[in-house]
Amino acid sequence: MKPGYRRIRPDELAEIGDPVVVATFMRSGTHLTIDLLRRQFRAFESSKRPLEPLDSLYLPVDVLLPGWEPPDWSTDRVLEVLRRPRRPVIKTHFLDPGLTNLRETQPVLADWLASRAVFLHVTRDLRRVIPSLWAFLQDWRPQESAPFDETFARHWIGQALEHRQAWAARDDSRSLDYGQLTGDPMDSLRRLGEWLQEPPLLRHPLLPRPLKSRWQSRFLRLCACGSESTAILASRETPVWNPAWDSLLPPPCPRESSS
Repeated sequence: MKPGYRRIRPDELAEIGDPVVVATFMRSGTHLTIDLLRRQFRAFESSKRPLEPLDSLYLPVDVLLPGWEPPDWSTDRVLEVLRRPRRPVIKTHFLDPGLTNLRETQPVLADWLASRAVFLHVTRDLRRVIPSLWAFLQDWRPQESAPFDETFARHWIGQALEHRQAWAARDDSRSLDYGQLTGDPMDSLRRLGEWLQEPPLLRHPLLPRPLKSRWQSRFLRLCACGSESTAILASRETPVWNPAWDSLLPPPCPRESSS
């Protein structure tokens, strides 16, 4: 393990409430779901210190996967973030649905999630995911930048469908759709309340308000102890989906509303 990382012990998880794991393919409504949970369910409310990034309001568990362990995280920081709310929210894009890759580095944490967590699998219309992903990758992996063309779309649609099929096969995962979350948030909150065994607060507006700019995100990091939104904004403009690529999508793929 890299410096700052060690294996979590069972006693270090003993007093932490039952977590919820938000599992998504990138740009599929991850942070809308995380922020909806933090906004509408008291058990998932959390806080951060000034100067801490917004990802301190939830745990991006991918930082513990083999080959990751970034220097701005450590095992102690992971545990501190898990202990802040009554029940922690955990985000993942790259966790194997069977938790096998997490078990390589953190077997105790993997067993704890398997026995205690509620797993939410969030999907979104790929005609919105793929353009947003292209813009995001220009910041996250600029060395792998590629044109926004059919080759890019074909590759990442394949990756997204593999992710979707893997999580759909997990027996205890609950499926949410971004279009339904935004189109009927009241019904989504009702279902979430049933799955989580927590009463929704029904704060208005029901959905968290998005960040207006990357500068707002930086300001909140510097000065705030919380944020209504934890969204990661791309610096590039999101390109327009080419309808000719609809043939790459599996049927049926109903068109998502713009709301």
